[in-house]
Amino acid sequence: RRANGQRAFGVTTQEVVEPAAVFLAALQAEGVLGCPKHFPGYGAVSVDSHYDMPVLDLTLDELRARDLVPFRTLARDAETRMIMTAHIVFPRIDPDWPATLSARLIDDVLRREYGYDGIVVSDDLGMGAISRAFDAPEAPVQALRAGTDLLEICAYWTDTARAVAFADHVAASWADGSLSRATLDRSAERIADLLARADQHRTHALAAVDLAAHAGVAPLRRRAEPQSGGGATLA
Repeated sequence: RRANGQRAFGVTTQEVVEPAAVFLAALQAEGVLGCPKHFPGYGAVSVDSHYDMPVLDLTLDELRARDLVPFRTLARDAETRMIMTAHIVFPRIDPDWPATLSARLIDDVLRREYGYDGIVVSDDLGMGAISRAFDAPEAPVQALRAGTDLLEICAYWTDTARAVAFADHVAASWADGSLSRATLDRSAERIADLLARADQHRTHALAAVDLAAHAGVAPLRRRAEPQSGGGATLA
């Protein structure tokens, strides 16, 4: 019935809150960090944000009464360590920025009103809904100002050069003072706290035969231009 209907626990707040909390607890009991998403809620959208920007003509009170209920509950649960944003424009709440970049929604509502001090991670910045906005140098900086800590960049939707450009914009804004050191320090503290509390899993190199099998199932995109030595750079 909805663009994300098959990815939701239910169609009412009552159907969503309890199973979402149980699912989160079960993930983390097995050493997997859970991430409730997508704040402030995709429940009423009819456009898939992988391809275009959904717009919802809702007031903040309307969101509080429905879509925000599960997030309010989970944000106040000490076990909720990450929350992911949604690429949705709410013109009656913030006409200038989609939720991923909105201080009105992330800082004012999620952090201040609901008291959430965990990690906020963006949805993929290469998705069709948001990618054009991130052609502007100020967009990754605005995401951090809004209260986001981690900017998610998926290789399928964007490339390494773009990710480096985001980092350059952030560094330049910090250098010229338009992005405060305090903002970056708060994010760094939240990330350090998350890593300190996260389960640490043993890592090991995969065998060449396993890597070859994985590459056959989901080959990585490669840039066309060869690098020195005849190789290619993974995007």
